[in-house]
Amino acid sequence: MESAVGVATPAAQEKGNPDTVGIYVGLVVAAATLLVVLISGHAWTGIAARPTTFIIFAVVTIVLQFLMINVYDRGSISISGVGMLATGFVFGPGAAALVACAAAAAHAIVRRPLWYRALFNVAAFALSAAAGGAVYRALAVPGTGWLDSLNLYPATVASMSFTLVNLGLISTAMALAEGLSPVAVWRERFRWLTPHYVAFGTLALGLSVANNQVGVIGVIAFTLPPTLLSLVQRQYVARTRESVESLRDANAALGQSNAELAEMAIRLRLTLRNTTTA
Repeated sequence: MESAVGVATPAAQEKGNPDTVGIYVGLVVAAATLLVVLISGHAWTGIAARPTTFIIFAVVTIVLQFLMINVYDRGSISISGVGMLATGFVFGPGAAALVACAAAAAHAIVRRPLWYRALFNVAAFALSAAAGGAVYRALAVPGTGWLDSLNLYPATVASMSFTLVNLGLISTAMALAEGLSPVAVWRERFRWLTPHYVAFGTLALGLSVANNQVGVIGVIAFTLPPTLLSLVQRQYVARTRESVESLRDANAALGQSNAELAEMAIRLRLTLRNTTTA
């Protein structure tokens, strides 16, 4: 399975029950579809009041998703979650889910996953973005302006909810496919990413403040540094890909040699034992 928001880890050897995985993916997609249908009506009301702002946030999110970094074919990383959360902070969970679906479409265009993985990514995007937006709206202190430091608390909890839903869904899918536990998958592949996901809340709040105080110029100025950083990281990965692939080939060859040596040692011990017995 793939996590389009932050990490896209290729499926390992699938040892689980394919039917169970299919049922799980179907349930997640059905839940996301139902959620979008239920809350999209209210979302369009808010979007109609500020269409330009919504378009700006949507474009920022999609651009950040297009700039995802393919980590040597072992996964991909993007910071599009910042745009999803910022949309949820300003417009609410419905708008966040809609922007998340657009970002998932961008991910599918770049990565070209299998159709059921693409659907799962759309669902995971929508559910995690809606969760973050809903939690922020529920915890935000009424009457506080964007510059009030009290907003840091709901923003952080919102990003934690976003992280829990997104990584939880992905870890569970991988666990079912590979016959592992979700906790084991999270520890091995996503634990390192969790603090970065939680930091999305503060960044999303900053993006919301920049839009509220300065407008389009503020949004561009706020998103330009992480965008340039993503470009630099992409260039670094591209330049070092050949070296990493060479190391992988050498490691695979070494593993094969070790296996052959171990097999030879076993045969030698059996030969010595048979000779001694005779």
